Amino acid sequence: MAGVSADIPAGAPVGLVRVLLVDDSIVTRSIVENMLDAASGFCVAASVASAAAALAILADQSVDIILLDLEMPGMHGLDALPLLRDIAPDTRIIIFSAHCALGGEWTDHILALGA
Repeated sequence: MAGVSADIPAGAPVGLVRVLLVDDSIVTRSIVENMLDAASGFCVAASVASAAAALAILADQSVDIILLDLEMPGMHGLDALPLLRDIAPDTRIIIFSAHCALGGEWTDHILALGA
């Protein structure tokens, strides 16, 4: 699958918070991956460029947190959110987008969908 990185380092400490990054921008994913790698207690379980790839990853493994972009080619994050919630009901989903602000147009809708 293009744009997918799903390798957890061998010997990674048990108990890390496993994060799935979903953003079509490789630059954004790289920056966030570097930030999470530098933070103790987190592990990037997978980094993917589309919602479809995220759904495929979640079919095979579980994560603790999904960082989800909204504006992506193929499936928009708003369309993906209920599908991600269905396949991973206990996973926390955090919208990671410049289009969300407190009281913003999409914010209430996103929260109603379970993010």
